[in-house]
Amino acid sequence: MQTESKARLRTGIKEVKQETVVAVVNSIIGEGARFRGDFELSGLLRIDGDFEGSIESAGKVLVGRHGSAIVPSINARVVIVGGKVIGNICAQEMVTILSTGTVEGDIETPRLLAEEGVTINGRITTKSEQKKGAQDPALIQKEIELARQELDSIPAQPEQD
Repeated sequence: MQTESKARLRTGIKEVKQETVVAVVNSIIGEGARFRGDFELSGLLRIDGDFEGSIESAGKVLVGRHGSAIVPSINARVVIVGGKVIGNICAQEMVTILSTGTVEGDIETPRLLAEEGVTINGRITTKSEQKKGAQDPALIQKEIELARQELDSIPAQPEQD
């Protein structure tokens, strides 16, 4: 499903505004690329390269298997980590860390899914108003598989005018 969203990229030099675009991924830091600055966006940010700065997203942040993010914080609705994050993560809905993922920092989220083999060095705070209890392992595995598929997918390109 494609969504409409607006993204704003702030760097220390200038601010670039992107008009409404129908696309799956708003912003990509590709493998081999390095970016330093602050991201503020309402959609999805995919990091397959090296990022240093802060991230504020009303949507989702994906850190790919080869991606790294050195941040004071990632604030987003959903965060999926397949690479390395050095800094704190605060997600309004969920954080998923795949077996290839490493987080060196604190995590605050209502739901945390972590595959066997992840490395987490920091405090984890899960606060939820929902009823706590054991979840169906099959459902948890399905959610992890969906996160893995999302990281493995080729990002959609914005439509050209």
